[in-house]
Amino acid sequence: MKNLKLKYILTQSIFWMLMACLTSYINVILTGRGISVSNIGIIAALGSVIAAFFGPFISQLCENSKSKTEREYMLIVILISIIALVLSLLFRSPIITVLILILIPNVLVLSLQPLLNSLGMNYMQLDKNIDFSKARGIGAFSYAICSLILGKMSVGNSDMPIIFSIVLFALLFFIMLSQPHLENVNSLHTSSGAVESDIPFSKREATAAIIGVILLFIFYQINHSFMLQIMENLGGDSSHMGLAFSIAAFSETIAMFALPKVLGKYNLIKLFKFSAVMFIAKGILTYFAPTVGTLLAVQVSQVVGFGIFTPVSVYLFSRKFPPSMRIRAQGYLTSSITLGGVFGLLIGGILVENLGIGNTILISMLFALVGTVSIFTIKNINQKR
Repeated sequence: MKNLKLKYILTQSIFWMLMACLTSYINVILTGRGISVSNIGIIAALGSVIAAFFGPFISQLCENSKSKTEREYMLIVILISIIALVLSLLFRSPIITVLILILIPNVLVLSLQPLLNSLGMNYMQLDKNIDFSKARGIGAFSYAICSLILGKMSVGNSDMPIIFSIVLFALLFFIMLSQPHLENVNSLHTSSGAVESDIPFSKREATAAIIGVILLFIFYQINHSFMLQIMENLGGDSSHMGLAFSIAAFSETIAMFALPKVLGKYNLIKLFKFSAVMFIAKGILTYFAPTVGTLLAVQVSQVVGFGIFTPVSVYLFSRKFPPSMRIRAQGYLTSSITLGGVFGLLIGGILVENLGIGNTILISMLFALVGTVSIFTIKNINQKR
């Protein structure tokens, strides 16, 4: 298990750089192929919907397989993605071929996330120095750096995100090859190294958690995707939007690095609920922000909201589902986030166009409120230590 910690950190880092290339820059890729902006939105939403259902499917395949684990399925997904991306550079017409070749790696990289999360939970059994939240924090930082680099290199060359993706997938393939073949592990270590036994979610609680995640991410996506309109409403512009995203990303990274110390003191479910409330708090602060400067300061709230919610939800879904469903549980979590994002984009676009950005923020907070109420129906039963 030599260098397992470093290998997992690199895996998270490369994965999130791939997310930057294939999701954040899909607009650049498809615009360069002559596809209209309106159609790009439909294509991106279609890819996310497919991924939302394909993620749990591939997770279940992995759980039911007697010979293949997360590592092997990830290697298969990586190879298929590389082949599709190389072909997308060679074939630029007809449009339907281009769309298929671009959508395949887009869907597959989204479907990798539950396998990557589950892999991290298993690796924590083998090396107590591995901490998922810190690895995820490095992934967030890598995403931000890759986005900045691509932003400059993609000017005049819409193929650059594809070229980056091929290189990153190749690196990820060799890193995954160097990692050990593992059978799934049923017990779970916390960051402090203690093994915890689980009291699984009831079906009602599992449903409440999934519904809560979807609704919170509808709120999150609306406020994230239409940040430009929020800034413009206060007299700002795209440069202020970029600064807001940078502040938010940096704040999330701080939270993910600090989380191991917090996990030893607080119940995971209470942290889950607290971070959900902080989504609403950010919405309120955003709505009442009087200036661009105030709105930029509001982004620091990601420390106690999204920055906690993201890793805590991964830990929670891993621990509160039966051992036989833990890979699938990560698929459910990823799909919930993805569906929330898709609904947020569609609903947000309609609301902004018809009701204005102020009313859109208010309505988005209703989604966050209902999602938080759903999450609060989960019982505060801690794990035995």
